Amino acid sequence: MVIVGAKMNIGVLALQGAFIEHLNIIKKLNHNAVEVRLPQQLNEISGLIIPGGESTTIGKLALMYNFIEPLKNFALHKPIWGTCAGMIFLAKKIDFDNQPLLGVMDIEVHRNAFGRQVDSFQTDLQIPAIKNGLTEPFPGIFIRAPVVKNINGKAKALSYLKDGSIIAVQENLMIATSFHPELTDDFRFHQYFLEIIENNFYGGVSERIGRSGRSGRSGQSGRSGQSGQSGRSGRSGRSGQSGQSGQSGRSGQSGQSGQSGQSGLKR
Repeated sequence: MVIVGAKMNIGVLALQGAFIEHLNIIKKLNHNAVEVRLPQQLNEISGLIIPGGESTTIGKLALMYNFIEPLKNFALHKPIWGTCAGMIFLAKKIDFDNQPLLGVMDIEVHRNAFGRQVDSFQTDLQIPAIKNGLTEPFPGIFIRAPVVKNINGKAKALSYLKDGSIIAVQENLMIATSFHPELTDDFRFHQYFLEIIENNFYGGVSERIGRSGRSGRSGQSGRSGQSGQSGRSGRSGRSGQSGQSGQSGRSGQSGQSGQSGQSGLKR
């Protein structure tokens, strides 16, 4: 059993993409960060983050390393969070491209909704589910980001852009964000995910999900979800070792070498 406040094993899928940044934040929040490169490692963790990167590549590598079915089974019982490309990979439907998807989250996603890499931007977001999410804006970093076109079933919107675009969603134990919390000094979204993992062992998670509803839209108010300490200290690292050799930046395929810069993120 996981004890609230105790260290948990939190996995980050380390096949490709910006997994190092997530790992660094998990460590700063005093939990064990696990680079997940093999399906059997899923048995060792309490929750999983699927990072931003290139969603087609992540999907192909997941097929290659026989991750698809184990990940689907994991999603039935344990929390998963997908950021950017991870959102695409979780979705049941995307607007174009024939690529491998987990198809576990009842959302339809529009890829590259804001254009090319040069159209990347940062904006303040209201996210009622996180601590002080209505009064303290969260810095949303969007890099060739997707948006959610449709939500179905039990999926709920957690946050919107000012034009009404849905950029954060939750369905039971799964959450997905269009933006990159791991590239900021604000750890509130990671803390929210950790609370979902902790609460998963004590029940009542479904009652807390989706309280924001459409109240997350800019300019409106709503009940906040779970609270967590706002961690402001320490900017996450930008590079780290990936696979056998070399530094991985934003992309860095598992088991390969080579240095990539921050602007190398793709969806």
